[in-house]
Amino acid sequence: MIVALAPLQLPFAPKPFRRELFSSWLLRLAGANCVTLEELLAGLQASYPSAPYAFSLDVSVDDGFLRFMARFSRVPFTTISRKSLEKQVANPEAALLLRFNNNSSGSRLLNRRLGYAFCPYCVAHQSFVHVPWEWAFACLAHCSVHGTQLEVGCPSCGDLDPLPFGLIPAVDHVPRSEEH
Repeated sequence: MIVALAPLQLPFAPKPFRRELFSSWLLRLAGANCVTLEELLAGLQASYPSAPYAFSLDVSVDDGFLRFMARFSRVPFTTISRKSLEKQVANPEAALLLRFNNNSSGSRLLNRRLGYAFCPYCVAHQSFVHVPWEWAFACLAHCSVHGTQLEVGCPSCGDLDPLPFGLIPAVDHVPRSEEH
């Protein structure tokens, strides 16, 4: 159990990117405030005890939760309410979305986030590491920009969630499999 004390508003609030998954923005928000995602959500609950629980951090995100997160992060509700996947894509089919494998540790709240595949070249060119919603679809196998096969997890260590959200990408540290 995490016991949290938090301010009514976070000191740092990065803007969400236009096509970014909500959970990706939450991870960047947590990183900007030097806390984990778990600590960020516990801080929200400590500051706003009446905030609803978010069962999902990407699909069908509760508007009540988003209103409290908007107040906590100082980012307008209209901005973050557009981050829910069904607001970015009409009728996303659950069967087409990537999920993380069951994770007993609950690290980075993988059971409440969508999984993703990623293009190491796109990540290397991002201003800050984040996940666009397109990378959450299982049917997308190749990058639409580079034509390269998308990576699922770190090819070296097998970590299913290898991206350093919110950091400026370092080309040397972007996981990629061997060139063909």
